[in-house]
Amino acid sequence: EELIGRLERVVTGNPADETVRMGPLASAAQLEDAVAGTAELAAEAPMVHGTGRRIDGVGSPAGKGWFFGPTLLEADDARAVDAIHRREVFAPLATLLPYDGSAAEAAEIVGLGGGTLVTSVYSDDDAWLSGFLAGAGSVTGRIYLGSETAAGAAPGSGVALPQTLHGGPGRAGGGEELGGAAGLRLYMQRLALQGSRVTVDALGGVLCRCTGYHKIVEAVMDAAKGGKKPVDPPADRRSRLARYRPCGRLTGRRRGVG
Repeated sequence: EELIGRLERVVTGNPADETVRMGPLASAAQLEDAVAGTAELAAEAPMVHGTGRRIDGVGSPAGKGWFFGPTLLEADDARAVDAIHRREVFAPLATLLPYDGSAAEAAEIVGLGGGTLVTSVYSDDDAWLSGFLAGAGSVTGRIYLGSETAAGAAPGSGVALPQTLHGGPGRAGGGEELGGAAGLRLYMQRLALQGSRVTVDALGGVLCRCTGYHKIVEAVMDAAKGGKKPVDPPADRRSRLARYRPCGRLTGRRRGVG
């Protein structure tokens, strides 16, 4: 009832109006999809707030604008519904799913979605959170931990920071484009080196491909000559190599056979 009361106070309409707190959807197609999606979900979970249809917006002419007010559904059993876990409606729509309060059941319900980009959990109980992470960690790409202590400074689950993961398993579709260093793997080629310790050490571990293969050749020549500087390549080859700028290298544990 408290949640519904807060939703009732959300004013939907023209963002130019100072009383408005929720604007329109992005397009007529999105509005159509939101209406259809809400109808599909509402067939499984009764609507406890909202209309499920387009509404007129405050500060906008009647019949104009792709407005869809806050909508809330409530299911009796999280395991007895299908579309709720399968279809994502891009609109101000949420569904309440009951659970017994345990971390294990909460994690199980999250898993019914078949893979998610982000899961938000709000608790100040570290023991409960530990149990939830153990169960839900394998079915979601990122878990946002909301708590009373972090509420004042936390950006919210909708903010995917550069150093965090934006992607997920299963139906989330993978994707780590915003995953900081992890996202770079998409554009890199891994190369394993097997040889003498002297040669492998000279190569410096795993090199970024865009440093240019001539770097590898020069390192091998240097190692073979006992540390002497290799002979400079011909002038025509130097001009071609000048177009390639080293982007650094990834260093890791290096192994060689003595």
